[in-house]
This record gives sequence, C-alpha cells and structure tokens, in this order.
Amino acid sequence: MILYITNAYPSKKKPDRGIFNKEQIDSVKEILNEESVKVISIDNGYISYLLGFVQILFLNKTKFSLIHFHHGLTYVFFRLLFLRKKVFCSLQNELRYEFLKNNNFKSSFLILLLKFITFFKNDVFIFKGKKENLGFKSFSLPNGVDLDFFKKISKSESKERQGLDLQKKYLLFASSKNPNRKQKRIDLFMRLFTDNEIKNKYTPLIASNLNRLELRDYINSAEVVIVPSDYEGSSNIVKESIACSAQLLITKVGDYYNYKKIKGISFCKKNCFEDLKDSLKNHNFIHYDGHYELNKLKLSKKEVVKSLLKIYGI
Repeated sequence: MILYITNAYPSKKKPDRGIFNKEQIDSVKEILNEESVKVISIDNGYISYLLGFVQILFLNKTKFSLIHFHHGLTYVFFRLLFLRKKVFCSLQNELRYEFLKNNNFKSSFLILLLKFITFFKNDVFIFKGKKENLGFKSFSLPNGVDLDFFKKISKSESKERQGLDLQKKYLLFASSKNPNRKQKRIDLFMRLFTDNEIKNKYTPLIASNLNRLELRDYINSAEVVIVPSDYEGSSNIVKESIACSAQLLITKVGDYYNYKKIKGISFCKKNCFEDLKDSLKNHNFIHYDGHYELNKLKLSKKEVVKSLLKIYGI
C-alpha cells in the first residue's frame, strides 16, 4: 500500500489547490486500485504540520510498503517517522529554491536538514525539472497534463464565456495562487505595457485563483501566454498552454529545454526586460499541435504515471 503525504492537495475551500498531485494520485489508483492508496493532506501553517505529526505518529504504518512525500517540507517534518520504509520525495523546484517561501535563513537551514536526513537514508528524489544528485537516487519527472480537458478551443467562444472583449488582443500572465509572488515577475509583464507598440496592440490579462475552466478559457483567449519567471521546476501553465496549442514566451528556467523544438514558443533570458520585450516583438506566430508535442514528450498524465510506477519499481 502507498501512503502519500502532501502539502498541496484539493479541499472543499480550495478545490484546485495541488490539482496536479491529485490527478497523479488518482491515476495511480486507477492502475493499482482505490484500496492500495492513502492520502494525508497537510494544510499551510505550522499548527497543521504539528497536527499532521501527531496523526502520522499514531498511524498504523505496517500496512504501507511505500511512502511518497509532496514536497520538501513534508519530507523534513515527517521522514523520521518512517524508519524502515521505502521513501520517495517529489520536489517542486531546484533544491536551492524549494523552501524560498521562508526567509533565506530558514530556507538554508531546511536545505541542510534535508541533506542531513538523506545522508542516512536510501531515499529517492523526483525533480519536476532537471534532476540533481540527491539521496540514493534521483529522477526528473514533470507533472503530466490532462489532455482530455486542456485543448484548443475557439478564441471567440472562450472570450464570450469569460466576458472578455472580442475585439481586444490579450497577453496572458498566470500565477495559480498569487500573481504578486516575487519569482513569477508580474512586474516584468506589466512593464511590457510601458512600450507604446505593445500597449497599442495588446491588453494585459491576469489569471490567478481561477477554476480550471476559467484558466483554459483564458489561455485560449490570449494571443500569447507570457511566463517571465525567475525560476520554475516544471511550469504547469507552460504545459497547459502547450496542450491548448497556445503561443508562448517563456524564460529559460526549469525544464524549458524540453520545449525548444516546439514552433510557436519563444524563449528569453530571466530577469531581463529588454530581452523579454524584444522576444515578444519578434515572436513567430506558428501554429502547432500541442497534444502531439506533449504526447511525443510523454507528458500526458497517463504517460507520466506510468513513468512514476517504473520509478517505484512496480
């Protein structure tokens, strides 16, 4: 039996929080069966982690053969409660960025603590982007995309459904929780509209705290999806946009190298406004089949879960 301990999972109040984790776990259930998987979801805040610690401390652990943590913080908090288990941990970002929502001191301390634990354990780490040497073994496995849901839809239909102006041309910036998260760089995105040529041609469109239908419509309403992040593991909005065959401009961070051969995607340096602006102005609007490209990369959620089970050794 597999136990997932995650700090990003949907709830009644936040039905789209950690949806990629839920989809991956549900896909595992479909292959193995419902009874072979248990999920413990930890909310934000240290009180939730302390309550989770007590719950896991008194949990009957003998029935679990495999433990999978999402993400680094749950690993640090709960790893030592499973002394003789096969353990896997998915990290959202490069290790140096995994804990950056904390201050720099806490982040550095948590990284040292994580590395200290791995020194004594034969644990396996799964990176969303480029793999790093960590633990007993490490792999790169991005989140998969639900290709049954994310697909190209008529621009006019999408705009009408979301009450957007049919005559305007939109540039889309998306951040699932908070558009002002420092690493997402909404400042660079908004600065684009200080350029007269861009301002006269495009209108900014911000996607944050949307349900999935709204997000899909926003992607399909946009002329270009802009992802100017300073860092990513494997950006979900990039893969969702590709699934919709959208035009993209992204920074060279995370697993951007997977998409270098896809026409209709432009790349720019991170933290460089001039390169972002010039790349947008020089973007080649070339149609491509996003589903074909993602299937070729084996990034549908069905293919990703098959890869995950291979990593498990199942």
